[in-house]
Amino acid sequence: MKKQEQHLNKQIEFEMLSKRLKGFENMIKSKNYEIYIKGRTNCIIRNYINEIFNFEQKHEIGI
Repeated sequence: MKKQEQHLNKQIEFEMLSKRLKGFENMIKSKNYEIYIKGRTNCIIRNYINEIFNFEQKHEIGI
């Protein structure tokens, strides 16, 4: 029984993580991340997200 419980717990963790990742992806695509990311300390994160967004945009245009 314990192995089955552990498996279910891992599955739930994975589903929560994938939901969070999808939410983050959607946030990037809709550019709502600017609302969440404020201040100079988050410049690196903002630049990283901009790079991802710009890469995806260029990639879509290239197709």
